[in-house]
Amino acid sequence: MHDQLPTPSPNKGAVPTSLEVVTVVAGLGGAIATVITQQVLLAAAASASLSIAAGLNLLNRKRLLQGLRQDQQTAIASLVQRYEEQQQRLEHLSHQLAGVEHLASDLSRDAKDLHNYAHGLGTEQKQIETVVGCLREIETCTLAIQREPNDGKAYYNRGLTHQRLGDLNAAIADYTAAIQLNPDCARAYHNRGVALSRQGHRQAALEDLRAAAKHFFERGDLDSYQKARDLSKQLHQLEPAEPAQTADFDLAVDVLFA
Repeated sequence: MHDQLPTPSPNKGAVPTSLEVVTVVAGLGGAIATVITQQVLLAAAASASLSIAAGLNLLNRKRLLQGLRQDQQTAIASLVQRYEEQQQRLEHLSHQLAGVEHLASDLSRDAKDLHNYAHGLGTEQKQIETVVGCLREIETCTLAIQREPNDGKAYYNRGLTHQRLGDLNAAIADYTAAIQLNPDCARAYHNRGVALSRQGHRQAALEDLRAAAKHFFERGDLDSYQKARDLSKQLHQLEPAEPAQTADFDLAVDVLFA
């Protein structure tokens, strides 16, 4: 029998084989790859999170800006509408004001017309009162003459009242009666001369005014004398051609009242 050769025992200090090295390297590479992959994934996840957060922030800001723009546009539209409404109100108020001013102008004109009308009525009333007073005076003088036909003063006063009313013919007749009853009645001569001058009887008026001046002078009434004298001079200077010119001698002639 052959003796068995002894199996060589492994040497603890022997060099690893290539397979073992490859296996070890592959294991290390897998581990490293796993670690690297995890780091990459973590980094990618972190980057994605940041990107998503930034995108969401940007989206929120965009939405906020859009909301602000819409609010601003709404506010501007509201202001424009309010402005247009105020303009319409102002225009309406302007038309109303124009109407009020026109009405006020009409009222002012009506008030002025009413005032003028009232003034005219007042003037007419005074004229009527004057006429009524003159008529009463004429009636009183007429009654006095009826009671005393030789009352020269009553004739003179009635002639004076006729002259105030513009009835020159009646005035001249009464002045003539007064002169016949009292030839020295200077005022009757004076006023008859004025009435005759207004009728255009220049020469007769001159004679009466000169007679009045004479009687005033004899009585010592120098103011009335001067008036009668000045009047006769003015009348004498008028052209005797046309009665109308002599009638214009109405001029500043003061009837001498009793």
